[in-house]
Amino acid sequence: MNTLINLIVTTMLASSPSSSPSEPPLLQCWDNIFAPESLANVLSGIEARKHSFTSVIDRHKKITSSSATTLPRSTIESAILSVLSQLDDDDDNASSRYVEYWVRNPSPRPRSLDAHRDIDEGYCKKHAIPIHLGSDVKVGKQRCPKNGHVFYVNVSSSSSVSSSSSDYDTENNDANRNRCCSPTLVWDEVSTVSGTTATAAVRRRRRQQLQPGPPRRLESVWSVPSVTNRLLRFDGCALHAVACPPLSFLKGRSDGETTTTTTTTPLVLPTATPTTAAKGNAGDSRRAVILFNTWDEPPMYPPVDGDLSLGETMHYYEVGKGKSSSSSSCCRDISLWLPTPKTLLGKSEGQYNDGKKVTTKTTTSLLSVPLLGGHSRRGCEEESLDMVVDSVQVEKAFTSKCRIHGVKNLKP
Repeated sequence: MNTLINLIVTTMLASSPSSSPSEPPLLQCWDNIFAPESLANVLSGIEARKHSFTSVIDRHKKITSSSATTLPRSTIESAILSVLSQLDDDDDNASSRYVEYWVRNPSPRPRSLDAHRDIDEGYCKKHAIPIHLGSDVKVGKQRCPKNGHVFYVNVSSSSSVSSSSSDYDTENNDANRNRCCSPTLVWDEVSTVSGTTATAAVRRRRRQQLQPGPPRRLESVWSVPSVTNRLLRFDGCALHAVACPPLSFLKGRSDGETTTTTTTTPLVLPTATPTTAAKGNAGDSRRAVILFNTWDEPPMYPPVDGDLSLGETMHYYEVGKGKSSSSSSCCRDISLWLPTPKTLLGKSEGQYNDGKKVTTKTTTSLLSVPLLGGHSRRGCEEESLDMVVDSVQVEKAFTSKCRIHGVKNLKP
């Protein structure tokens, strides 16, 4: 009976799967988004804003209270709208009409961010149902944006990737591996759309149809290093988090099954000992970021097109003379962006020489990431996302300087 009730709850909590025929990828990422002068203007715009509260803008609505006739109204809005325009996510796209955005100023004490979906918080609180029949514990119905974005304006412990993609090849030296930059983690889940008779291609497409609601079976986790002038875009329903320090969510290691073969070749067992920066203090890895989501209908709060602070309004006037046509805080043409390399890592095998025999072991770790909020926001009783991952590969992924790596769940 409880199984049936849980299935009903899960169905009610989730909205309809994405109907996009192109089946957008889980995440996309680019470097080299802004020219240096424009990037500096965006950073000073963040400093002028002086708060981390959320704003929502309607890209169709005209502004009548200032000399400008259309959006943007600030350096930050100019940067966001220029990025969306380059992504062909312009204001004629109904599913991206509304933009919700907020900023994070550089902090001397960076911290982790628990795993969560971006949701309409007001809608979740308003529409709540019992988690089980007769239970006093309630979970909220989730409504997610179309796409989520993180733009890393300035990361103090990293340098931006230049116009040469050779920068991606320098991350494996020891100096760069110790410059850990609190990666953003994005999870790939199995869709609730079922059907055992479907072809493999259809099943893959269904897995890409992420949905709101409680966490589902985890396929893999992707680690996106924080790099200055980098743009991350992910499915609006995707679970994501920030790991600071990078290996702080790893809870333990264990050896897997052992197989033995005969050989005379000496082999070395790879170790998964975390680097000092990865397991200890995050050091100077401070981040200034702009976070923004696109919606077809605005979140219930804050109000759309709310007033901006005087500081950011004046900053926009000083930088671009208050003209929406100014390019002083607009991004480069997308043809100049550098797609960030992504690699899904397989299972590693550690080997060592024991006389004439070689023993092969797979060392695994528990990746346990707390879920953000209480029952209502989480949509479930579980308090964390748990995965069993390859110890060697997860350290490689989470301490990468530039490249994006995916790590598979070994016990999904």
